[in-house]
Amino acid sequence: MRMAKTATSRTNPDVKVEKFVESRIVICRDQDLLSMAFARLKRHRAGAAIVFRGTARPRVDDIAGIITKRAVADAVIDSYED
Repeated sequence: MRMAKTATSRTNPDVKVEKFVESRIVICRDQDLLSMAFARLKRHRAGAAIVFRGTARPRVDDIAGIITKRAVADAVIDSYED
């Protein structure tokens, strides 16, 4: 399905951004264990986790980055030795 969306975006530049939005997102802290982030992704069937710095209530300026299932898969594949 992702391939179809990518192909659509290349052939039709008028496609709206909303078609590509990841609707299920979780949050975690930069100090959380990776296993905790994975558990949240699985439990909520989310495609991404927004990672925040600090312990206060999260604000936009506190965003450290995003973990996506695709990035995790790429990291696993890159570390695989055949």
